[in-house]
Amino acid sequence: MEGIDLSHIARRFARACRTYNDEAVAQQKICRTAAEYLSDAAESISVNTALEIGCGTGGFTEYLQAMFPYARWTLNDLCEESVVIARRLANENAIVVAGDAEKVNWNTNYDLIVSASAVQWFRHPDTWIASMANIQEEGGILFFTTFLPGTLSEIRSITSKGLDYPTTDDWLGWLDGYYDVEMIKDEEIILAFDTPIDVLKHLKLTGVTATGNEFWTRSKLGEFSVSYKELYSEPDGRVKLTYHPVYFACRRKK
Repeated sequence: MEGIDLSHIARRFARACRTYNDEAVAQQKICRTAAEYLSDAAESISVNTALEIGCGTGGFTEYLQAMFPYARWTLNDLCEESVVIARRLANENAIVVAGDAEKVNWNTNYDLIVSASAVQWFRHPDTWIASMANIQEEGGILFFTTFLPGTLSEIRSITSKGLDYPTTDDWLGWLDGYYDVEMIKDEEIILAFDTPIDVLKHLKLTGVTATGNEFWTRSKLGEFSVSYKELYSEPDGRVKLTYHPVYFACRRKK
């Protein structure tokens, strides 16, 4: 998606490295669910070489290492600080590649390519799909999770800012010709917070501000809080925040 500033994203995630694992509640649930789905999807293949794109601080890496302990792993993330943390969870043969996954020249064919909660940041997801197909032989598995429209919709409705999330149909169109899609599943994850300010803190501590480079004055924060409470209060007085993840298991076509 054009207009995404990767250097800004990298700085945000670098600042959130120490708080991400504790605060990224939705992403932790996504990793657990993804591990269950991937276990079924990869049953039929022998995984000798594997690539994780957007490994972050290793939330999914830990599951992957337990599932495929003897694979030769390559771990990638845009944020160098994150990938150093993830490396500690990987086996001793793992290779670390810090950098923009859309620009790295991968020089290995991978039996398995995985990514959890990362590809929504890509500027050209269609081109990324094609590049992954180029480094997989027939029968290889591409497994990834991303987010659908409706994710952080509460923030967007008030601030008019946020990512433009591709639809399931968009992804199916990009995958067509390269992969057979063997599984698609989506869900809604609703988090609850005591106040709208706690919502903003949660997003900051996970590196996902969702409000661009917004400068929050006291009056803006006040207006935001009033609107959020009016629109998204739960019966118990807390306020909600929505994530809408989707899971894809795909097999490389001949």
